Amino acid sequence: MRRGLNSKADYVRLFDDYEAMLLPQAGEQMEKVVELLMTKPSALLCFENDRECCHRTRLAMVIANETGFPKKYL
Repeated sequence: MRRGLNSKADYVRLFDDYEAMLLPQAGEQMEKVVELLMTKPSALLCFENDRECCHRTRLAMVIANETGFPKKYL
C-alpha cells in the first residue's frame, strides 16, 4: 500500500483509508494494545522520520480518543 507514495497528500489518503477500513477491524488487537498500555509503560515506535508518514500516529490518536490516554510525541 505504500508503493507510489510521493507526496504528503498521498500519505494522508493512505492513512485515512487505514483509519476508516483497517482500524475498525482490529478490535481484538486494539484491546491488547490498550491492556498493555494500562499495565506497563509503553510506546508505539516507528522508523519513519516524519510522524505524519507513520500509521502509528493514527493508531495513537484512536487509542487516545477511546481511552483518554495522553499522546506524547518525541
